[in-house]
Amino acid sequence: MKSGWIKILSFGLAALVLAGCGAKNKEESVGLSPASGQEESAGVSAVSGNESQNEEKRPEPMRCRTPKPERISLEGKGTHPGFGQPGEEVQAFSGGKVYVTSKDFRGVRMLYEESAAIGEYDFDMGFASDLVIGDRYFSLTGVAQEDGSMNMNLTVYGLALKGKETVYSAPLTNYRNFLYPLNDSEVLFSYNGIEDEGKYEFTGVYNFKEDTCRIVSKHPEGVWDDAPTTGQEITSVCASDNRIYFAKEQRIDGEVKVFLTCLNADGAVLSEEEIPALSQRWRPNTNIQWIDAAGEYLFVSYYTADAVTPADRMKPVVLKKTADGYVEVPLDTDVWFSRRIGSGLIGGRYILFAGTTNENGEYTADFVAFDIVQGDYRLLRFDGDEKAYFRTFADEQGNLLCFFIDDQRQRSYFRVEADEWL
Repeated sequence: MKSGWIKILSFGLAALVLAGCGAKNKEESVGLSPASGQEESAGVSAVSGNESQNEEKRPEPMRCRTPKPERISLEGKGTHPGFGQPGEEVQAFSGGKVYVTSKDFRGVRMLYEESAAIGEYDFDMGFASDLVIGDRYFSLTGVAQEDGSMNMNLTVYGLALKGKETVYSAPLTNYRNFLYPLNDSEVLFSYNGIEDEGKYEFTGVYNFKEDTCRIVSKHPEGVWDDAPTTGQEITSVCASDNRIYFAKEQRIDGEVKVFLTCLNADGAVLSEEEIPALSQRWRPNTNIQWIDAAGEYLFVSYYTADAVTPADRMKPVVLKKTADGYVEVPLDTDVWFSRRIGSGLIGGRYILFAGTTNENGEYTADFVAFDIVQGDYRLLRFDGDEKAYFRTFADEQGNLLCFFIDDQRQRSYFRVEADEWL
């Protein structure tokens, strides 16, 4: 078995320590742009590594809009949302409303919309960020069963009726999971589970308007032995505009290749191709942790299990789809980013990512706004009065909720209106 589970579990524990805020794309809030409605051919367009490398044309670098990071002042503009009590954790931000979890007077952890109780909240040990779509709140979490096993539960909370329903539950093998909006009526969920003693990556689609759930892909977990050629292993999953994307690794004749598979909402494979720019970066103990698709672009970030210093990590990659497949788009500044902030394109053009330290341990930006229409990006920093940046959420309109933590471990929350930075 590849050492992926060790990496995943160690990351999960680290995430729990840092993320008194929730792990996963839980910075995501609401649905992506509606599907175009145009169906593609279901033919697989496999591209061999050699052909792709020979034909690859490296595009011009993606430009940063300003030579220095743009500053967002919090003095007098950000307002405290009234949260931050001990044990209280922000899980999502949507429509200008903050969603937190906290224990009530009975000691039961509850989900709150602002100060209104929605329902009991399951202990969260997943990657997936919670989603808010319309009057529904979605959470994908590992939940302990009475026999001591764990199930992956997809739970839907009704924000208007203040109720809770588990719409899918099945045994899991670890806490690596993904939850994304797929279109204006469906969400995608993916997790590692068990069926008939076999281990698989299950990918499902829940239609919340029809209240139906279906598994669209059951991919065997990759078992990597010493054989020169092995099966494919899914390392990351995302969804965008009615399409599902898998990043997969496979050893072929002793060399590791990285593939991108695109499926429709019913799980039919539309295309699969090797991505030479990612294959060339492969190394042991490093996994593709997140992929995110938006328009013609694909954003890739990594997790390195044995990283001791920032320089030990793998730099994130931006790819662009061309007639010859996905090719790397170099960035003209030394910008590092990690997980996505929010789940939709803000203003129909911006996809946001949390900034992270570069190989020198320095922050270039608190968050990065990639403009998929203009084909450039912006680096944005908060002026935070000597406080260390900790986490940012964005809603569909581009309003921000950010919080800082000081050296006494006290958090300060601020709201920033969209027009302060858009």
